[in-house]
Amino acid sequence: MTIPLPRIAEIRSGFPFRGSIEEDKKGDALVVQIKDVSRESGPDWPTLTRTRLSGRRPFPFLQDGDILLPIRGGNYFAVHLATVPEPAVAALHFFVLRADTRRILPAFLAWQLNYGPAIKHHLWRVQAGSAQLGLRRSDVEGIAVAVPPLEQQARFVELAANIRRQQDIFRQQIANADRLLHGLAASLHGQERKNA
Repeated sequence: MTIPLPRIAEIRSGFPFRGSIEEDKKGDALVVQIKDVSRESGPDWPTLTRTRLSGRRPFPFLQDGDILLPIRGGNYFAVHLATVPEPAVAALHFFVLRADTRRILPAFLAWQLNYGPAIKHHLWRVQAGSAQLGLRRSDVEGIAVAVPPLEQQARFVELAANIRRQQDIFRQQIANADRLLHGLAASLHGQERKNA
């Protein structure tokens, strides 16, 4: 059964900073910006800018389980925040999704946003012919999500996590093999210089 995204998740914009984000080492929150987030590992928490928030209160702090969806650039991916280590807000270039956990697991929703063919097709279709790549709220609200029983969602999430761990191992093995090949080549050149 597919359900429109707004029926299973709250969708809100990131925090609207006035002007540039000013660093303040004693500030009250971290700011998640697009440059700080990767699809594979999420936010790089230790390198985030700390700032002092102003404006509307209470501040829309990120919570464990929230999902970040970048809205600029044409490379759309969902990032599930399993844990948010300290007060943080998302910059305006994100939509923040907060799943209704009685109906859908946040990790399952993020997985489906990243890999669901209907979702990818929908986002591609709304971008077709657009001069500037970016998602509007109505684009995101138009996403329909499959919502199987929670137990089945949990099995999908576990399987996806196992596959990601295997991918990480393969990437590390490829990097190690590449270093070995470079080392062998450097060693060969070193021997050639000695023999010259």
